[in-house]
Amino acid sequence: MLDVNKVKARDLMRHHVVQLTAGMQIVDALRVFEEAKISGAPVTDSSGALVGVLSLKDVARPERMRAAKSPEENPGSAWNAYNEDEFDEDEILAMDEYQGDNEQGETVGDWMNPEVVAVTPDASVKLVCETLVDHGVHRVLVVEKGRLVGILTNSDVVRYLARVG
Repeated sequence: MLDVNKVKARDLMRHHVVQLTAGMQIVDALRVFEEAKISGAPVTDSSGALVGVLSLKDVARPERMRAAKSPEENPGSAWNAYNEDEFDEDEILAMDEYQGDNEQGETVGDWMNPEVVAVTPDASVKLVCETLVDHGVHRVLVVEKGRLVGILTNSDVVRYLARVG
């Protein structure tokens, strides 16, 4: 029988993580998303410290994220922004049409969500699943001593469960 308490995040996480820097231009971040075929990525500062996450939802709903950078300022808004199942058709079209405003020099740091949903490498798969569900997110970062060491998505967990299941 499968014991989801014995399998750890380090056993399933992807070590190669596409990262953005806080100073990167938004249009460049969108190119990274397109080239890597991803919908979000962790953001680091110039020293490599994890400072947030940027997702397509953050870019598609700038008024929502700029109005509340943390859940304390506007309960629910920052966390709900991670739930990519909430996109409506107009928001998806807006993502395709977004060209960015280079004149204003908008950066990833301006648009990112500073709230990071993370676990340690020793977190059980059960805890990873609970974290994904509790926060309504599709990815959880794996962090050790303040540094990003991996990433786990809901697809990674489902793929593992399907293999051993």
